[in-house]
Amino acid sequence: MQSVTVQFELDVENALMEGRAQSGTHLLELTDAEVGKLTEAERKELLTFKSSSEQANFIIRKDKLPHPTFEALKSYLASTIEKREQRDVEQARKLEEKLNQWLEMTGEGAYVTPVPYITDTVRDRLNPDLLAKVQEEGTKRQKARADIATLRKKAEEKIKKEKDRQEADKQAAKAKYIAEWVREHGTRSQKDRLAEDLLPRSEALESIANWAFSAFSDYAPVELEDLKPTCKSDECGESCETERDIKPAKGLRETTYERFKALRAMANAALPDAAVEPVLMSAKHTCDHQDGCKPAIMSAAKVTIMIGPLQFVRHYSLKEAD
Repeated sequence: MQSVTVQFELDVENALMEGRAQSGTHLLELTDAEVGKLTEAERKELLTFKSSSEQANFIIRKDKLPHPTFEALKSYLASTIEKREQRDVEQARKLEEKLNQWLEMTGEGAYVTPVPYITDTVRDRLNPDLLAKVQEEGTKRQKARADIATLRKKAEEKIKKEKDRQEADKQAAKAKYIAEWVREHGTRSQKDRLAEDLLPRSEALESIANWAFSAFSDYAPVELEDLKPTCKSDECGESCETERDIKPAKGLRETTYERFKALRAMANAALPDAAVEPVLMSAKHTCDHQDGCKPAIMSAAKVTIMIGPLQFVRHYSLKEAD
């Protein structure tokens, strides 16, 4: 029959002060009488040190004991129980403070802040009336959160519905204007196809844009895709991607500014509501070769025109004609 053994470390300083040479790891074998002297709480405490080691049934690793005796072990177990008791009482006190603070919360924070977590070891130490109040308030706030979520969802649906309606109205106004413009200015083919709902919207918009920008016939329109960066390296091929960008111009050379000013004056005379601003268009390769890639850069005028509910934007090169 195997005896109950407990392994622990002996305090070397205490051993020397008491005139003992025994220190370090110690195995204590308990008798039936000694086990019987342990209280139920002390036995449960000892079980928390249970070990699968072949040398000992229980191993105390965290602390050192002053004496290699049963009395020292029993005193240690009682001390750890007391410390845990004090720790649990302090945790319960702090938790009650948090619970009271949670109960006192008002406004939106009260409904989005979860109730402080209550562990099983602390629950039994809390004021029963406080627990009941927390449970009641928690149920109330949970229902309120659900109500708030429902109201918020309805509000969001209402906002989305209104946005969808506004967008539908906007698209309907554009479609109406396009149809009216085609009936007045379109070609015979466009008018016939419009009557049979066979006119592509893209074609109609392109015709309206050409009509709107007809005053700019002396200027060359330019697209970002027209800009082609160059590179001397043979490595630069289809694998090199091209980054394109349009940003406001921070400065214009004198001759470029004069061409911009002339275009703006013409635009203001022909279309007083047109917005004209100088921009810098660029295209460059993302690859990096030893020879280096040369980006394509062009100064241009960005012209924005509103024709009814339709907005059109074109860019015109400010490069001097060849």
